[in-house]
Amino acid sequence: MDLEETTDNRKKKTKSFALDENLVEKLEKLSKRGDYGSQSNIVSVALYEFFSKHGVVADSREVETLIQEYMHSTEGEALIRTILQRALASHTPQTTDDPGIINHY
Repeated sequence: MDLEETTDNRKKKTKSFALDENLVEKLEKLSKRGDYGSQSNIVSVALYEFFSKHGVVADSREVETLIQEYMHSTEGEALIRTILQRALASHTPQTTDDPGIINHY
Protein backbone atom coordinates (compact mmCIF):
# COMPACT_ATOMS: atom_id res chain seq x y z
CA MET A 1 0.00 0.00 0.00
CA ASP A 2 1.47 3.36 -1.04
CA LEU A 3 1.05 6.49 1.07
CA GLU A 4 0.47 9.69 -0.88
CA GLU A 5 0.05 13.25 0.33
CA THR A 6 -2.30 15.37 -1.75
CA THR A 7 -1.83 19.01 -2.69
CA ASP A 8 -4.25 19.94 0.10
CA ASN A 9 -2.16 18.02 2.70
CA ARG A 10 -4.55 15.09 3.09
CA LYS A 11 -2.82 11.74 3.35
CA LYS A 12 -4.15 9.02 1.10
CA LYS A 13 -3.16 5.41 0.64
CA THR A 14 -3.33 3.73 -2.73
CA LYS A 15 -5.04 0.34 -2.61
CA SER A 16 -6.32 -1.93 -5.35
CA PHE A 17 -9.74 -3.62 -5.17
CA ALA A 18 -11.74 -5.74 -7.58
CA LEU A 19 -15.25 -4.39 -8.23
CA ASP A 20 -18.19 -5.71 -10.16
CA GLU A 21 -18.21 -4.36 -13.72
CA ASN A 22 -21.54 -2.56 -13.36
CA LEU A 23 -20.26 -0.75 -10.24
CA VAL A 24 -17.19 0.41 -12.14
CA GLU A 25 -19.38 1.70 -14.99
CA LYS A 26 -21.60 3.62 -12.56
CA LEU A 27 -18.55 5.01 -10.78
CA GLU A 28 -17.01 6.20 -14.06
CA LYS A 29 -20.27 7.76 -15.25
CA LEU A 30 -20.84 9.59 -11.97
CA SER A 31 -17.30 10.96 -11.81
CA LYS A 32 -17.46 12.18 -15.43
CA ARG A 33 -20.49 14.31 -14.52
CA GLY A 34 -18.17 16.24 -12.22
CA ASP A 35 -20.66 16.70 -9.39
CA TYR A 36 -18.84 14.57 -6.86
CA GLY A 37 -15.17 14.89 -7.71
CA SER A 38 -12.93 11.96 -8.50
CA GLN A 39 -13.70 8.26 -8.48
CA SER A 40 -11.62 7.96 -5.30
CA ASN A 41 -13.78 10.60 -3.65
CA ILE A 42 -16.99 8.78 -4.58
CA VAL A 43 -15.64 5.51 -3.17
CA SER A 44 -14.51 7.31 0.00
CA VAL A 45 -17.95 8.84 0.55
CA ALA A 46 -19.60 5.45 -0.03
CA LEU A 47 -17.28 3.81 2.49
CA TYR A 48 -17.90 6.54 5.09
CA GLU A 49 -21.65 5.98 4.68
CA PHE A 50 -21.21 2.20 4.89
CA PHE A 51 -19.13 2.45 8.06
CA SER A 52 -21.63 4.85 9.60
CA LYS A 53 -24.55 2.56 8.76
CA HIS A 54 -22.82 -0.43 10.35
CA GLY A 55 -21.75 1.34 13.50
CA VAL A 56 -18.06 1.75 12.72
CA VAL A 57 -17.64 5.14 14.32
CA ALA A 58 -14.68 7.42 14.73
CA ASP A 59 -14.08 9.72 17.65
CA SER A 60 -15.38 13.27 17.25
CA ARG A 61 -11.90 14.76 16.72
CA GLU A 62 -11.28 12.40 13.81
CA VAL A 63 -14.63 13.27 12.23
CA GLU A 64 -14.01 17.01 12.67
CA THR A 65 -10.56 16.71 11.10
CA LEU A 66 -11.90 14.66 8.18
CA ILE A 67 -14.65 17.19 7.50
CA GLN A 68 -12.27 20.14 7.64
CA GLU A 69 -9.77 18.42 5.34
CA TYR A 70 -12.50 17.39 2.91
CA MET A 71 -14.07 20.85 2.71
CA HIS A 72 -10.68 22.34 1.80
CA SER A 73 -9.94 19.66 -0.78
CA THR A 74 -10.57 19.84 -4.51
CA GLU A 75 -13.43 17.35 -4.14
CA GLY A 76 -15.00 19.30 -1.27
CA GLU A 77 -14.85 22.54 -3.22
CA ALA A 78 -16.46 20.77 -6.21
CA LEU A 79 -19.26 19.52 -3.97
CA ILE A 80 -19.87 23.02 -2.56
CA ARG A 81 -19.99 24.47 -6.10
CA THR A 82 -22.47 21.79 -7.18
CA ILE A 83 -24.73 22.40 -4.18
CA LEU A 84 -24.71 26.16 -4.82
CA GLN A 85 -25.36 25.72 -8.56
CA ARG A 86 -28.32 23.43 -7.90
CA ALA A 87 -29.73 25.75 -5.25
CA LEU A 88 -29.45 28.76 -7.56
CA ALA A 89 -30.87 26.85 -10.54
CA SER A 90 -33.93 25.72 -8.57
CA HIS A 91 -34.66 29.21 -7.24
CA THR A 92 -36.76 31.60 -9.32
CA PRO A 93 -36.22 35.25 -8.39
CA GLN A 94 -39.33 37.36 -7.80
CA THR A 95 -39.34 40.88 -9.20
CA THR A 96 -40.81 44.02 -7.64
CA ASP A 97 -42.39 47.01 -9.32
CA ASP A 98 -38.94 48.60 -9.49
CA PRO A 99 -37.12 47.11 -12.50
CA GLY A 100 -33.76 47.68 -10.79
CA ILE A 101 -34.59 45.49 -7.77
CA ILE A 102 -34.90 41.72 -7.70
CA ASN A 103 -36.05 40.07 -4.48
CA HIS A 104 -34.72 36.60 -3.70
CA TYR A 105 -36.78 34.60 -1.21
